[in-house]
Amino acid sequence: MLLPHPALGSGQEPGVLYAQALTLTRLERFREAIPYLEKAVAADAGNADAWMLLGRLLTQHDGRLEAILRATEAFEQALEQRPDSVEIHLRLTRAYRRIGLYEEALELLDGFATAGSDPTSGSVLLDGGRQSCRPAPMKGRLRRIRTPYPPRTRSSRHRSNFLPP
Repeated sequence: MLLPHPALGSGQEPGVLYAQALTLTRLERFREAIPYLEKAVAADAGNADAWMLLGRLLTQHDGRLEAILRATEAFEQALEQRPDSVEIHLRLTRAYRRIGLYEEALELLDGFATAGSDPTSGSVLLDGGRQSCRPAPMKGRLRRIRTPYPPRTRSSRHRSNFLPP
C-alpha cells in the first residue's frame, strides 16, 4: 500500500518518504517519486542516497532545463555528503555537461583524479589493496583469441554439411 501524496501528509519521517520513493521508482512511477524525495531531503539534508536518487530521476525522466538545474543541485548536495563517490562525480559531470558547463565538468573530473581516485580507471578496492578491474586494451587482443573451430566459410555453412553421412 502506498502512502498518501507528501503534500497531503505532513510530518512524515524522512526514511519513510525515501522508502516510498524507492518503491515508486521500482514500480517505474518516476514522476510520482520526485515529490517524496524532495520532501525527504527537505527533512533530512544529510541523506546522500535521497539526493542521488532525486538527481537521477530529474535527469533521466525530466529533460527540461529547470529539472537538469535542480538535478545539478541535488548531485552537488550528494557530493558534499560523499566526496569519494565515483558515481556522484560522474553524474554531476554529466549534468554540468548537459547545461553547458564544460569547464566545470572538466575541473570536477581533474580534481577527482588528482585527489587519488580516478573515476575512469576502473580500479576498485579489494582486500585492502588496490586492484585494477580495467580490461586490457583491445589493440591486438582479437588476434590472440583462438577458437577451437576453423573459421566458417560459405561452403561450411551449406546445409549438406549438417546432414548425416
